[in-house]
Amino acid sequence: MASAPVSSYMLSPSEQPKYPKAVFFIVINEFCERFCYYGMRTVLSLYMHLVLLYDEKTATVMFHIWTGLCYFFPLFGGIIADTYLGKFLTIVILSIVYLGGNVLLTVTAIDPLNIPKRTFTLVGLLLIAVGTGGIKPCVSSFGGDQFIVPEQSAQLEKFFSLFYFSINAGSLISTFITPIFRHDMQCFGQEACFPLAFGVPALLMFLAIIVFIIGKPMYKINKPKGNVALEVFQCTIRAIKNKFKTKKSERTKEHWLDYANDKYDQGTIEDIKTLLRILLLFVPLPIFWALFDQQGSRWTFQANRMDGRVFGTSLEIKPDQMQLINPLLILTFIPLFQYVIYPLVDKCGLNRPLRKLTVGGLLAALSFVVSALVEFNIRAHSQIAPQDRHFSLRIYNSMDCDFVFHSPLKNERVLRAMDMLALNNIPINGTQHFAALFEPSTSCPYVLNKTFQSSVLGADGKITEYYLIRDEKQQAHLKRLGEFHDLRNINSSLKMQILYGSELQGKRITLESDDGFYQDIDLPTGACYTEYIEGIPAGVYEVRSENKVLKSNMELQDDNVYVLNLNTEASPEHRTARLLKDDSSNKVSMLWLFPQYIIITAAEIMFSITGFEFAFTQAPVSMKSAVSACWLLTTAFGNLIVAIVAEAKIFENQAYEFLLFASLMVVDMGVFALLAMRYKYVEEDEDEDHE
Repeated sequence: MASAPVSSYMLSPSEQPKYPKAVFFIVINEFCERFCYYGMRTVLSLYMHLVLLYDEKTATVMFHIWTGLCYFFPLFGGIIADTYLGKFLTIVILSIVYLGGNVLLTVTAIDPLNIPKRTFTLVGLLLIAVGTGGIKPCVSSFGGDQFIVPEQSAQLEKFFSLFYFSINAGSLISTFITPIFRHDMQCFGQEACFPLAFGVPALLMFLAIIVFIIGKPMYKINKPKGNVALEVFQCTIRAIKNKFKTKKSERTKEHWLDYANDKYDQGTIEDIKTLLRILLLFVPLPIFWALFDQQGSRWTFQANRMDGRVFGTSLEIKPDQMQLINPLLILTFIPLFQYVIYPLVDKCGLNRPLRKLTVGGLLAALSFVVSALVEFNIRAHSQIAPQDRHFSLRIYNSMDCDFVFHSPLKNERVLRAMDMLALNNIPINGTQHFAALFEPSTSCPYVLNKTFQSSVLGADGKITEYYLIRDEKQQAHLKRLGEFHDLRNINSSLKMQILYGSELQGKRITLESDDGFYQDIDLPTGACYTEYIEGIPAGVYEVRSENKVLKSNMELQDDNVYVLNLNTEASPEHRTARLLKDDSSNKVSMLWLFPQYIIITAAEIMFSITGFEFAFTQAPVSMKSAVSACWLLTTAFGNLIVAIVAEAKIFENQAYEFLLFASLMVVDMGVFALLAMRYKYVEEDEDEDHE
């Protein structure tokens, strides 16, 4: 039996080891590294979708494959540190690899450099995964190495609290600030400044490396002691071989691992038995991470289809800023759960770690039920519909010059070339005509009538559409597009109408997506528009007419209404097209996402923090790092599950996919609960005896 641990309070102040100042360099390093990781991760899915032009499903698959790799490489980082380089050198070298990935991602996002974006972005992300994953099992344990245990057990506990705080502080700040860089700033001629959103995290990673290296003279650096994972593997293989070599009549050992006792001592064998019991419990756990990590993908895309304005004010939440809620709530919920929730839960008999894990998993399932309800609500409100006793007006310009629109409906408005003018929720009683005066700009020399009078018709609860065209006499006039529109009666989540002139009547245009979807559309004769087309899947399209590409990289998203305005003023070889998106839909407020974020954060505390504590306390002393690496590996497999489901494209409606994940989580927790009922806890005194 090991000697009794010496508590820190038993030592006199003169005997008490000093608090290692070196850990502050490690804490600052962790803060900067987490700022870097979560900062670039926050905007990554939108970058893949908006800049690299992957559709939402493909971007989701790639995001989760990358996140999975970030939690797969800790295995290799641990092996390198324990067997070859030691923790310090492993952290330094892999941090430089990490920084290289960030720099590559940043420069690739700068348009004027004309670097192939997709290829070099993927290379940069791979380097980041190797770096952040490789150092993940090393940094916290390197900090723990600076303490003398058991004399400084209390200080060690405070260090891990400070370390966890630095992780969430870095995540909190970067999750708030990088979306501002992306959305509110412009650089290199780009409307969204992704280079800055990636560059600032890269700068923080550079600072993390410098701070960590400066602290070297103060560090206690332990030499590599061999790899526990390798020993576990070799012992397991030897036990299997020896058992099969032994005749059935002579197989008397209680456990199959006992057949390795010809080379390995009983203590090592017992430790591996405990390890395998823990790993069996880990098998169902990836499903939780499949749900949890969708905050950075599916939930961000969900927020992107919602209204970020706060109570109608000028304050606006960016879609990727919604991920800020999780670290903010974590810092708030930890003391709340520690001092209020857990004492109440203990009275209900849920004081054991595996029971808390089960409740956390069920809360995650509940959060996805809530997100499905929000998604149903988003789709229900995605249709453009005027309020009662109001109507909406759309005027489309077919010409490549501007017009000034005068009307008692609204103040003077400019109708840009090839653009649309959208006037929403105009008060009306029944059906009325309103005067409209159009004045062409000086860039319209070929329009002979410099100012012309017309009228528009409105009806209660309807949408009226008009097309501003030029006839063969060079006279501009207003043409009404069909009858009143009520888009509430269109069930498709994506709608598109095509406008064109007499030159294209009876012609055919072709839509072809990057995913292989292909559709020919015949433009009706005797008209200048099509009805709203349904059934077109979201994606990135190319539009062709008479073997001429009219528009490329045309992105169509679910839950939106589009008008494809074909320029008929030019000759066939110079014709172009402009895609107009009607942004006036009655979007659901982004504030409705708060309940699902609150529930998933509560689930994280009961599942993630409890699970990490369970892995640490139940693991044999010689295998705590190995068990921690396996715990991280469950996150990798969870992200792989999301990638598989997203790639399968089972559902057109995202809400049903959310419900699928919620159902999987409930079934998964049922399996986990059955396994937990058979698990025998390793008590502290038992573990000490075994030491």
